[in-house]
Formats: sequence, C-alpha cells, structure tokens
Amino acid sequence: MGEGKRSDGVLQQLKALGVRLSIDDFGTGYSSLSRLRHFPTDTLKIDRAFISRIDTDADNRAIVRTIVALAHNFGLKVVAEGVETPEEVDELLAIDCEYAQGYFFSRPVDEDTAMHLLSAGHCGKEPFPRMALKESSLVRSPC
Repeated sequence: MGEGKRSDGVLQQLKALGVRLSIDDFGTGYSSLSRLRHFPTDTLKIDRAFISRIDTDADNRAIVRTIVALAHNFGLKVVAEGVETPEEVDELLAIDCEYAQGYFFSRPVDEDTAMHLLSAGHCGKEPFPRMALKESSLVRSPC
C-alpha cells in the first residue's frame, strides 16, 4: 500500500472518531488541489500570504475569492489566517469567508491570560482567539 493511501486511511479513522480536520496554509507548500477531494477535510485555512493586502491587491483578492468559492463547493468552511486590519475583515465579509484569526482580533496570549479570558466569558464558545465573521459586529474581540 502506498504512503498516500495509508495516510488517507488514518484520516478516515480520525473522522470516524469525530475529529475535525483542517488543511492549514492552503494555497502554499504541499496543499495540492488534486488531494483536496480525497481528504476528509472540514476546513481550509487560507495562508496569510494571500490575506495580506487583500483590500489593495486585486490578485490576492481574486485568489482568496477563488479559494473560498472552491471550499464552499466542497462543503468546507474557511478560515482566513493573519487578519490584521478592518479593511481585510470587510473584504473577507464581502466574499463570504466564515472565520478569521489574526492580530485584528488578538495578539497571542499566554496560558494564564487565555484561561482568564475563557473563564470570564470573553471568548464565547471558541477556545482560541478567532471569531465567526458573519456573526460579528466587526468590533474587536477581547480575546
């Protein structure tokens, strides 16, 4: 059995256990389009390289729009990585991107700060500093 078939089987077993799978840094490195339909993936995370300057760079905007449409056609959610400005958020909302993470929402925090924010209820149900774009009022998240 080839290495690709073996890893696909492991991923299928993880999905059967209820594990949700994401392809990180989609659009760069080893995230091949030919493998997308074979992986039991729930989410695509778009690499920051494409999010950066999405509000001023037509090429980046076109790439992100295409990735979001592709993901939605496969029934996947999308997370935009490295969001830093309200303008980037506006562009992502305009192209129907569900989730984002990055400095716009929060700088990285240590374990104690994260636990404090979670226990104080500042982060809702999400355990990490990210938020659903569609459900936000575009106000910075406190976590």
